[in-house]
Amino acid sequence: MPNTGSGAPSAAPGTPRTGHAWFQYVGPTALTAVGGVTGARYVFGQRGVTLAVDPADRRSLAAVPNLRQVMGPP
Repeated sequence: MPNTGSGAPSAAPGTPRTGHAWFQYVGPTALTAVGGVTGARYVFGQRGVTLAVDPADRRSLAAVPNLRQVMGPP
């Protein structure tokens, strides 16, 4: 994450201020994705499910087909 000069990292672009990134699944079946940094399992049980994701995993989940980063929960 970029440093703001205060010693604290700033949020990555597209990461809401809640401390989470949000992803929505748009594929035809269920999907389980594993965060590339934390190793957390994110289970999208069906199309349209939106989950909060650890900001550290944002980049790896953004590379998963049928996952779209969104601004927050519906």
